[in-house]
Amino acid sequence: MVLAKHSVKCSIKSVSHPKPKPKIHLIVQYYNEKNPDRLRELETCLDKNLNNPYVGMVHNLLEPGVIVPEKYEKHPKFKTHEVEWVKGRMTYLDAFKFANAHLKGCVVGVINLDIYLVGDAWAAAGDEVNVNRVMCLSRHEVNLAGRVWCDSEFMRGWAQDAWIFKSPIRVSDAMDFSVGNCPGCDNLIAGLLRRLDYDIINDAYKYKIYHLDRCRKTQSNKPVFTKSTDWRASEQKHLYFLACPKFNYRDYSAKSRKRIRGANQCWKDPKTHTH
Repeated sequence: MVLAKHSVKCSIKSVSHPKPKPKIHLIVQYYNEKNPDRLRELETCLDKNLNNPYVGMVHNLLEPGVIVPEKYEKHPKFKTHEVEWVKGRMTYLDAFKFANAHLKGCVVGVINLDIYLVGDAWAAAGDEVNVNRVMCLSRHEVNLAGRVWCDSEFMRGWAQDAWIFKSPIRVSDAMDFSVGNCPGCDNLIAGLLRRLDYDIINDAYKYKIYHLDRCRKTQSNKPVFTKSTDWRASEQKHLYFLACPKFNYRDYSAKSRKRIRGANQCWKDPKTHTH
């Protein structure tokens, strides 16, 4: 008895896996806070960013003389950089120059130390930024108990505390003023980026950032000035750009969003206006 031989062809289809979204590289500057309650707030924010699955690395631009705790120096997602041009408190120019030199092709966020990123929307942040588009995000307030709220300054677009971009970013020497503790720095950096032909996106209800600074304040959100406050930005109000968080950025496709231009600049009453 002869058994017939059959040839069996197996066609194996290749399975394509979605390309993973790029994680965000955050640039911060750690400092040695003397107030233990304030230090707790700052390190709470830093810990939350380090534990965020959408954050790839936190880069600390070392201020001369600052001692970084060992728990951070040993953290796999935290890296301290001694940068020759960083002489004191980090400026926007310091951070942008670092990103251009060391993080080319990456999605980068420059944030204050008392800010942390919240929510799954951050998985797609890399889709929002490109050679023509930067996110300058207003904040939500939060306390250590987890209560979250927005204040009128947030609604008016006066303050942004996170700047998200694709490196390299266009820069100018006029950006050499402090990140934080510098009244008007938020609106000035938005204005300077606008002059470099970037469209400014403040989709702060989608890409949420929380600001934790309650030990020095009550429910009031009045700014706290110190001896080291940098006043250089307040001298250039004619260059300010107020990117409104109430502008409905999600109504625009990625193509048309490039043409937002100045339509989202807003000085209107925060309680009543719409776009």
